[in-house]
Amino acid sequence: VTGWDSVKRRDFGRVNLTQSALAALPRTKTIAARQQGRQRLKVTLRNGNAVDGQLNDWAGADWATIDASTSAAVALSNETLFAAWKTGNPDLLSNAGGNANFLFKGGGALDLMIGTDRAADNNRNQPVAGDLRLLITRVKSQPRATLYRAVVPGTPEAKKVLFESPVGRVLFDEVRDVSSHVKLVQQGGNYEISVPLQLLGLKPEPGAQLLGDIGVLRGDGAQTIQRLYWNNLNTAIVSDIPSEARLQPVNWGLWRITSDAPVNDGSVALRPEAARLVGDSIRLKKTGEGEDAEYSVGFWDNPNASLQWQVEVPKAGKYRADLTYGNGAGGSDFTFAAGGQTLGGKTVNTGGWDKWKTVEVGAVTLPAGRSTFVLSPTPQLVGGLMDFKLLKLVPVP
Repeated sequence: VTGWDSVKRRDFGRVNLTQSALAALPRTKTIAARQQGRQRLKVTLRNGNAVDGQLNDWAGADWATIDASTSAAVALSNETLFAAWKTGNPDLLSNAGGNANFLFKGGGALDLMIGTDRAADNNRNQPVAGDLRLLITRVKSQPRATLYRAVVPGTPEAKKVLFESPVGRVLFDEVRDVSSHVKLVQQGGNYEISVPLQLLGLKPEPGAQLLGDIGVLRGDGAQTIQRLYWNNLNTAIVSDIPSEARLQPVNWGLWRITSDAPVNDGSVALRPEAARLVGDSIRLKKTGEGEDAEYSVGFWDNPNASLQWQVEVPKAGKYRADLTYGNGAGGSDFTFAAGGQTLGGKTVNTGGWDKWKTVEVGAVTLPAGRSTFVLSPTPQLVGGLMDFKLLKLVPVP
C-alpha cells in the first residue's frame, strides 16, 4: 500500500456545545421493528374475476401490505386462484430469465407461498407435502412461471432438484415450468394472475384456514436485489441460492377463506368490505381482528360518494332490499340502484352511528348473472348519511 505519507491531519475548527443547546435538541424517538408473527389475510371465495389488470373486481378485498408502495390480495373460485399486486412500478418484472429453476435469481417477480394441506401442523419448521411456491415473472415480454414443491412423496432421488452453495443446500422433490398454465396481465404498476387450483392441489372451503404468503422480488434486470413479503421477515439474503429457494412455512401468515357467494336461501349480501368506495372522505371501518373482525362504512358526508358492488345474482326474480345501518344525527335521503331500477329511502337517527337498524327499502326485479348495485346519497346531503353495515337482497316468493 502506497500513499500513507500523504495522509495529514486537518483542523476544521471547534464547536462549542452548551447545556442549553443540548436541551433544545428534539427528543430521541425509538420505533420498535416489526417482529416475526403470523398475520391473518382474508381470501374470498367468489364466482370468478376478470383478469385484466384493472383490478375493478378487487373492491373490498383484504389487501396485504408488503411495503409502503406495494400491496397484494388473493381470491379463489371453485376452480381458480386469483392474485393481484399494486406496486406502482411498471418495470417490476424485469428479469434476466435463463433456467426456469432459477428465476428467483434473475430479477423482479411475483411470489406466492401456499400450504395446501390444512391438516398439517401450522407451527412446522420444515415444509411438508402440499407446501409450494409459485413464482411468476416476464422474460423477453413472455410470461414465465415456476412451481416449486419441497415434498412430493414417492419422488425418486434422481429426479429431485438440488440448490446448493458453499454454505448450504436444499432439495426440492419437484421444480416445474408451469408458464402455460398461468395467466399474467399488467396495467401500469398493477399485476394480476390466475392459475388453476388443480395445478396447486388446492380445494377451497369457506371457513377453512391455511398457511400462505405473498410478496415480490425486486431486481435490476440482471439479478435479484430485494425480497419482500407480507408476512415473512426472514428475507434479507439475496446472495445465497439455497436461502433464497428454501420454503419457510413457520414464517408464513394465515389465510382464512371466506365467501361472498349468495347465502343458502338465495339471498345476496352486499357487504361493506366487498364494496368499491367511490368519492372523498368515505372509508371502510374495521373493529376486531381475525375471525372477530367486523366492517362498516362511515364518514359518509360527501354527496358525491357512493358504494358500488358487482355481484352474481343466482336466480332471476324479485328481491326485497333490506338495509342495515346506524345514524347518530338527523335523517338524510339516499338512493339504491339495482338492475336498471332505483329505490329511494331516508335514514333516521338510530341512537348512534354503531346502533344498527334494519329497514326495508323496497323491491327490485333482477336477472340472473352479474349485476351492478349502487348505494348513494341524494345531492342535498347535509351531515352524515349513515354508517353502512349491510344491504341484503332477499328473494320474494
